Amino acid sequence: MRTLFTIVLAAVVLALPACDSLVEDVDDPIDTASDEALNTADQADFLISGVEGRFASTHDRTGLFTSILSDQFIFGGSGATFPTYQQFDAADINLDNNSVDGSLVQLGEYRFLADNLLERADIIDGLDPEEGGWPGGEADPDRERLLFTAHFHGGLARYFWAAFFGRDAQEGGGVISELESPEDPTRGDFIPSAELYQDATQRLEDEALPRAANFLGDGEGYDSRVIHTILARIELFQGNLDAAASYAESGLIEGDAPFQAQYLDRTGGGANFWFNASGPGRVQTVAAPRFFEDEDYLDGDVDNPESARIPLIFNTTFNYFITGEEIEGYRQGRYNERGASIDFATWQENELMLAEIELRQNTGDPLARINDVRASHGLDGLGEATLDVLFTERDKELFTLGYRLVDQRRITEEGIDVDPELHGWHRAPDAWWYLPITLGERNDNPNF
Repeated sequence: MRTLFTIVLAAVVLALPACDSLVEDVDDPIDTASDEALNTADQADFLISGVEGRFASTHDRTGLFTSILSDQFIFGGSGATFPTYQQFDAADINLDNNSVDGSLVQLGEYRFLADNLLERADIIDGLDPEEGGWPGGEADPDRERLLFTAHFHGGLARYFWAAFFGRDAQEGGGVISELESPEDPTRGDFIPSAELYQDATQRLEDEALPRAANFLGDGEGYDSRVIHTILARIELFQGNLDAAASYAESGLIEGDAPFQAQYLDRTGGGANFWFNASGPGRVQTVAAPRFFEDEDYLDGDVDNPESARIPLIFNTTFNYFITGEEIEGYRQGRYNERGASIDFATWQENELMLAEIELRQNTGDPLARINDVRASHGLDGLGEATLDVLFTERDKELFTLGYRLVDQRRITEEGIDVDPELHGWHRAPDAWWYLPITLGERNDNPNF
């Protein structure tokens, strides 16, 4: 374990600044620590920070790449040069796509570091407090926080695998190998999305939820509500409406702060990935034409209230490679700083999940839920609630988070009664509906 952990740690800990005007997306030089030196209670904050850092770098990359793979963003803009992003837009992704490689590295390290906390907790449990054990024994709050982090983020890592990655164009899932070192020939089998979702649910509900005690944010019960919202999303993504409703009823409520991934306002590692992909740093991808063709979306006009939740900033005019048409490109304006946080779970998403379930089951008052979400952005209420309206609201509310790709898949796969031109899958049926597991895993894993 020592060799692998040292390699992973070297990619996680940030120490020296780098210049991203020369090279983008390169992790900073770092210091290393021995494996044993981290097996003490006083290293709990350091270990937890490493996991949270990889959560952030997993969330921004998957959100960006799947926003392009779906129909929210297109390849283009003043800095659009990466062919890997062009492949996302066409849903024709090569198995050697190095952007996906980078995303898989982040996710693999994220999963490993979260699971590794459990091993470290066991080691620290066996130490005397004077030798680095828990000062408060097994009831020590830092021990509980370490275990909460391990199970919570271990569950989220499996959720990322299930929702966004796949072995084949329409077969979602991932691979988790328990390696003692990178040279270990023992590799894991492919795990379908359904099994990964089940594993994520077990970790979140059975292990993280009982330990929820304001480790994610202030406010009594907030952590529990965050977990219930995430569990509701997992069930909704699988088409389990009753289970999703049960979880969402205990999810985030109006007034709750969003649960977010946090980033560093600095060049080099740790910054919000959107800054140099569709932001002030560089524009390689812009909002899809349907956003900027509707004047309600455009930024800078007081008569266009949608800009309050979808700020779009003009970048350039270019020829779109798929249609050959000249279009105006508007980049996202949500993340204009390197340190801008990205939502992961919000009360607005929770309300829209409940509204969708009520519409599909003909219960409740879905229009009131939709209008409450709109009111939170200062938008006027709508006069009717339909599934087309609901998915349009999800498209806007969850802009840049990557969930649109899952919505398109489940609308098409489940036959949800909406206009397929508006909300269904938008590329060829045999195109990639997931980010592919790339050649690195395929070549190294004989089970794959």
